[in-house]
Amino acid sequence: MPSTFEYTLPEPPENIPTFPANLLLMIKTISNGQETFLSWGVNETINEPGSVKIEGLAAGTYKLSVTKSNYQQYRKDQNPFLLDERLIEIKNDSDNHVNAVFPEIDTTVEPNDIIIRGTLYDNNIKPLTDMTVGLTPYIFETKEQMLDLYYPRIITDPNGKFEFVGVRPNTTYMVNCDYSSILLLKELMKENASISLDLVLGSLTIPTEVGAPAPELIIDWKDGDSGKLSDFIGKTAVVNCWASWCQACEKRVPELNLLASQLSERDDIVFIELCIDFDRSVWEQTLDKHNWDHLHHGWLDLKKNSYVINKPLPYSIIIDKNGILRAVNMNLDIKTELKKIHEDLN
Repeated sequence: MPSTFEYTLPEPPENIPTFPANLLLMIKTISNGQETFLSWGVNETINEPGSVKIEGLAAGTYKLSVTKSNYQQYRKDQNPFLLDERLIEIKNDSDNHVNAVFPEIDTTVEPNDIIIRGTLYDNNIKPLTDMTVGLTPYIFETKEQMLDLYYPRIITDPNGKFEFVGVRPNTTYMVNCDYSSILLLKELMKENASISLDLVLGSLTIPTEVGAPAPELIIDWKDGDSGKLSDFIGKTAVVNCWASWCQACEKRVPELNLLASQLSERDDIVFIELCIDFDRSVWEQTLDKHNWDHLHHGWLDLKKNSYVINKPLPYSIIIDKNGILRAVNMNLDIKTELKKIHEDLN
């Protein structure tokens, strides 16, 4: 027997654009052995708080989608808006009622929350005041913004400082201003953590096109000196990007140290461990705990470089003696890649 579905959209929370809203119902079906959703012919416009009742529905699983009209601009600007998408079950010969679910603007502080502090700079490393910095929850696996949780944006103070208090742990976040951003992976965002970072306007994601010249990077070495990646022209450079909070790196770095020790007589190959920790002292403390003595240890200072490394870690880059990128990827088989470059490598 046909069923009835009722959707109630109350007065929305402050700062959540809602009306007019589009309501769409799509029924689950199987087509060519694959699950898909087909429109039931229900496409309603909601212009004010209240309820929408739909009669004559068949029983089954439906995908409910209720969104603010013209939501694309809100999504582009990373501002909250009505986005209520979920699966619902419609039962035979019954009334089914659903209340709207709005995105949450998190302004609370819980006991295990995180603090994120930072400074915003321009390309000349001058602090920028009265600039808006955003904190966006991020679904790293799908490279999409998390659209049900938002944090109020922060205006930098006269010293370019900004601070987010009460940030939920164990979530990936993007700290951004204009087109510059830093990705904070959830592995870093532990309970009660305090994160410090520098955000430089104009920073770009490092280019990794195989066959192209390697991007120039300024590297701060463990001994206190600074140098450039181009200093190693004439040698094959294996650059492994890692971080102290990366669990996969805990296995990767010792493996590369062992390989480097096996090739220690080859003065035409150099192994560089490039740490992207936001806090240099954390990097130095990590190195002090380990005996990775066959590697060149460097740190990437965002204030000295035009590029950031927003890549899954550990991320390896192999550069030939002419400064050309030969291989880039997460967890490269370094020995195999080196054999492609050096035919005499045993």
